[in-house]
Amino acid sequence: MKNIITAMACLLAIHLNAQTTLLHRKIKPLMDRTNSNGELYGPNDIFVHRTTSYFHLINGVSNSLMNIDYNKSYGLSSLTKIVFNRSNYISPVLSVGLNYLNLNIKQNDTQPLSGGMSHQRQEIRQWALPIGFLLRWNWQSRGYGLGVFSELGVSGQWNFSNVLFQKDRNDQIAQMGASQSKTYLNNLKYVNRYQQCLEGRIGFGIFAIAAKYRISEFFKANDAINGGKALPNFGKWSIGIEINGWNRKKSKPKEDEI
Repeated sequence: MKNIITAMACLLAIHLNAQTTLLHRKIKPLMDRTNSNGELYGPNDIFVHRTTSYFHLINGVSNSLMNIDYNKSYGLSSLTKIVFNRSNYISPVLSVGLNYLNLNIKQNDTQPLSGGMSHQRQEIRQWALPIGFLLRWNWQSRGYGLGVFSELGVSGQWNFSNVLFQKDRNDQIAQMGASQSKTYLNNLKYVNRYQQCLEGRIGFGIFAIAAKYRISEFFKANDAINGGKALPNFGKWSIGIEINGWNRKKSKPKEDEI
């Protein structure tokens, strides 16, 4: 829990201090603004906001070979979303950012990654660069701001860092004058470098509820692990809570703005 709070605090700090907003600010002429269409911004405006998310994995099918501890596994993300034609009811969305996934592995001395012992803690830690393409339905069409919205689309990510973390405390370590040992195994060849997901969300202003479904397999076959067979997969569904933010200030006012 301490690690989750620390990571979320860091992402939230980045989120609050690196917000941008409308890139294109062509304002409708005064004659076009009536009581019924009083939007300040035209249909080609681009709206940019930041999203900080916490995701919880949904329990998958258990197996006798290797199990994930879902109560201690989680995902974090910090994304920049570019919303095109924000004044329309349907807007294309491009999202880019950074994802972090922590998989806590239940321990026994026979699971494929154990090394013949039960560790105090064993986790797969993954950092990834995602890019997503979505369609957003703006239930409250307006020039800027989030309002009520829903999204549906696909995303892919490059997993540039895959690490197996192991923490141990036993008599052999104590004899060496230490209380515990931590091991980091990098560049895991049994984890897929590229993954794809389906995702959707419903947003209410700065908050949103999101769901993801992983299309691709997380693990792949490797001769050094599990007799050359891919490790058993874990749950493909995850749900999350998102915090959205934006900066209402316009960076480059046009001459025709009032």
